Amino acid sequence: MTESHDPNQLMGASQDIAPLAWVIDEIRTAFGHALTAMRAFLGNKQDLESLRSARNQIHQSNGALQLLDLRGVALVTEAVEHLMNRWESEPGECLPSSVRSVESTL
Repeated sequence: MTESHDPNQLMGASQDIAPLAWVIDEIRTAFGHALTAMRAFLGNKQDLESLRSARNQIHQSNGALQLLDLRGVALVTEAVEHLMNRWESEPGECLPSSVRSVESTL
């Protein structure tokens, strides 16, 4: 017996998105705060507190996405978090194009 697969559905994806509906506004708000803080850091590379604030917002969102079992999106936010760690040690790598890339990702 062959198993049919709907190509419009992700393999192993949960069909119940109700929990996401409960927290999506908070996640969007956290992403917005993170982007604002990233832009502040871009404007002043000495402002590590803004970068840390951005990273914290992304980290919290990442945790929520993992709890909701949204692994794909959580991988993206985890990569953004790692990028911000790099910017902290190498502030010169935080370029306008990098921030725009993160902005389009989130």
